[in-house]
This record gives sequence, C-alpha cells and structure tokens, in this order.
Amino acid sequence: MIVQRLVNFLKENNYDYLLVNSTNEFLVEYNELEHNARYYLTGFSGSTGEALLDKNGEIYLFVDGRYHTQADKQAYKNVNVIKMQLGETLLSCLKEKLKNNSKLAIIAPKISLNFYNSLKNNLTEKNIEICPLNKDYVFDFVTPKTSQNAPIIDIPLEIAGKSSEDKIKEIQSDLTLNEARLVSNLEQIAWLLNKRSYSKNFSSCFKAKMIIEKESYKVFYADELNKFYHYLKTTQNKILYVAKNISYGDYLLVKDKAIELKEDDIEIKKSIKNEAEINHLKTCFERTDKVVSKISDIVNSSNSLTEQELVKIVENEFYANGATSLSFNTILASGKNSALAHYATDMNAITEIKNGDLVLLDCGAYFEGGYSTDITRVFCLGEPSQLAKKVYTTVLKANLNAYNTKITENLTGFDIDKIARDIINNAKLEDFNFNHSTGHGVGISVHEFPPSISPSELAKSKLQEGQVFTIEPGAYNPDFGGVRLENTVYFKDNKIQSFSKMRFEEKLIDRTLLSEKELKWLNNWQAEAK
Repeated sequence: MIVQRLVNFLKENNYDYLLVNSTNEFLVEYNELEHNARYYLTGFSGSTGEALLDKNGEIYLFVDGRYHTQADKQAYKNVNVIKMQLGETLLSCLKEKLKNNSKLAIIAPKISLNFYNSLKNNLTEKNIEICPLNKDYVFDFVTPKTSQNAPIIDIPLEIAGKSSEDKIKEIQSDLTLNEARLVSNLEQIAWLLNKRSYSKNFSSCFKAKMIIEKESYKVFYADELNKFYHYLKTTQNKILYVAKNISYGDYLLVKDKAIELKEDDIEIKKSIKNEAEINHLKTCFERTDKVVSKISDIVNSSNSLTEQELVKIVENEFYANGATSLSFNTILASGKNSALAHYATDMNAITEIKNGDLVLLDCGAYFEGGYSTDITRVFCLGEPSQLAKKVYTTVLKANLNAYNTKITENLTGFDIDKIARDIINNAKLEDFNFNHSTGHGVGISVHEFPPSISPSELAKSKLQEGQVFTIEPGAYNPDFGGVRLENTVYFKDNKIQSFSKMRFEEKLIDRTLLSEKELKWLNNWQAEAK
C-alpha cells in the first residue's frame, strides 16, 4: 500500500512529514492525473490542492472553497479534508498542522522557489526543518502511463501578431553577455516561440524549459531535461530568474550564480494582447457562444435530460466548431451539484436532471491559435422556483455592475471584485456564499496572471490596455445549488468589452429586482446577444 510505504520512507529517513504536490516539475496548474502524486495519495482529482502525510500515516488534504464538496465526495476515507476559507492559505493551514521542532520533507523540483521561501518564513518560529528531496518518492511505488506526444505546431503571424524573433529580441536587449534568462513557465515559452501543442488535456503548451542568452537561446524539451540540468550546473553565465516560476530544485543548481528579477516582464508582455490576438479571440468566442446557445436550446425544449448527455453534446459541439481541445474539464452541474464550483460529472453514471433544477455549464476550448475560451451560463429544466430566480438575478446584478463599472485612471481588478462582491453580500441570500474570485486573466492558460479580479493584494495593480479576464460572480448553497454567470472580457480603448455575447436566461430573471439602470444594461445586452 502506497501510504505504508511512504510512512516507512519517512521513518527510515527521520522525517516527520511529507508534502505531496498536485503539480509536476514544470509547475503546471492542470497536471495529468496519472502524473499527479497527490491524486494517488488522496483520490481527489481537483486541479489544485496539496496533501500532507505524517509519519503516523495521517493524511491531510488542503482545498479551497471551489473544491470543498468535491473533496468530501472523492477523498479516500482515511483522508482528513481541510477546507480552506476565503483568505486562508495553504501556508497558514500547514503551519497550524505541523508540530514544533519537526522535519518536513518537500519535493524540490515540484515547488516554486517563491513557495519555498514563504514556507520557510512561515515555519521559522516553530523551528521546523525543511528537507528538500530531489525526486518524488510517490512514483517509486506508482508507475504512471506514458503520455502520448503530439506535434508542436507554429502559430501564424496573423494570429500571434508579433514574431517569435521580435519577442525574444526584446528580452535579449536587457541582457549582458554574461547573463542568461531562465524561462520555465510553459505558457511563457509557448508565447515566446509562437508554438503550441495539444499533447495533454486542458493545455496548448508543451513541456520544455528555455534559456535566453544575449545572442542566442536554447529550448530543452521534456526528453532533454538532463541537458538542461547540465547547462545549469556548468554555465558561467549569471542566471536571471523569477522566484514564482523557477522550481526550488532548479534554483539549488544555480543559487551561487542566480539573480532574482523582481518583476516578470515576460508575464506582463504576454498578458497584454495585441490587435491580432484580440481579433482571433473574437472568432474563438463566437464559436464558443454557439456551443452554449445550443445547450440553452436543448435544456429549454426538453422534458428529461442527464448531465452525461449534455457533457457529450458540449464537447462534440466544440469539436464540430473547430476546437483542437478543451481548455478545461467541462463543468455541467445540475441541482445541488451546481453548488460545486469545480464539479466533475461522473461519466460512468447516469445523473438525471430533475424538473425545476438549475443547470450550470462552465466550459471552454482551444481553437487553432491555442488561446483559451471560458464562459459560464445557468439554465433551468422546466419552470424555476422563486428562490432560483432571486439567486440568478442577484448574480446577474453583480455581473452587470462589474462589467459596466465606471472606468477610472487607476482601475484595478480589486475594484471590480468589490463591486460584484458587495452586491451579492448585501443581497442577504440566506446560506448562500460567494467563495471564489470574481475573475481571472485568460490567455494561453485559462487562468492567467496578471490580471487578478479578486479581493487579494495581487489584484490591486492597475489594469493594462489589452488585458483579458473573466467576470464571474457566483452564489452557492450546498442544499440548493448555485449560480455563476461568466463572461470573458478585455480592457481596450479605456473600456471593458466582452468577447462573450451569449444571452442571459430570461425565465430566470426577476426584473423587479433590477434598477432602471440595470434594466437598461440588460436590455442592451439581450438585444445584441446571439
């Protein structure tokens, strides 16, 4: 049994705890389950959430508000689910669990230097020794399937809007002859090279690490990582890095010649979409709207449906409209399931959608340019209850007000989040919560930063012209269900404009709850919607 073997490993090496990660050595957000060590230990399939194993065999799974119910359903019986509340972090929860004067083993290649530094600072007062391991020992006892490699394709200039050569030259212009820039974020590498691949689910990236020198650059693909490590060990160049993107394992190889960059200029450049990228995204969202509109028509003209039927239709419709892959696992949740922000339909079961049930669809895809789409709409099979209409209309109010926010010179994602959050909180929806950010950046990754549309400090940066992000307020009650209404938008010409043009569901709207201004916004939207 994997737990007992890991416990034996801890005891043999005099460790008290092992932090088990959901990501891989490329620090990706959506790691394939077969390469996800945390999944093997806990049974939980969510995209994020870490686990802690102690030497007595106790397992703790830390999940944020999006995954509370999913973790309860999926985690093995011997796993203690720690439900982090809005404002709580993995670091604060780990600190609470770890005993004074203990030893914590970590997988150095699977955590960022940024996280390591924060972990160290948080645990200093408890005198906890952090012990880096150079490999993930979970995979000493589990053999994952071999991933299928897909071709790496070039993105044409009419989509990328800027050549790879010009992007790399911009980075090289800031380097001296004895400096090299380490780029290990996969979205950044894909953007810099104007290349994409669909070798794994929910990504248009390929596994690689990149070194940019003053007059050349090197790309090390997944099967060339030994060459990459050799370069780090032997190069005489100073290595410029960003702490949140470099793994702690890579940092240990270059720490004597490493120079930290306080600002990630590549990340910022990537987030500001040019005219060609925006025009391409418009075509992607036109096709995405067609898929969602099809589901709306089906739900509104049917007497009986299952979640599984609708998931298959969604995914088939995306491919029929030219998608190369999905940008994330389709969320199709009915009834109480719609209270799970990241619900996963069991495709091996039959989940009947009942008359009066809310049906939440959160979906997106990649098309030929390798950029993500993301949209959420809520429908109702049959006639909705008054409570359903009240919750839907409240979330709609939050969405409309956030989208139509007054543009100021220093508008931030924090400002937009506050507008939406205050409306939902002030509506006094009993036993409903809004436990996630109002939005996130969108690009090659469906979750891109910057910008952040949230109540966090990270969201207090000024929005930049060309940045793309979602507006997706929600309200959820595990005993009833939930509503989330999401549009992907862009900030251009000093105004927020929507890629999504999908209509809102009239039968779920209680227009008496909307102000005159809100009714005008809604009428304009519905008149222009597809």
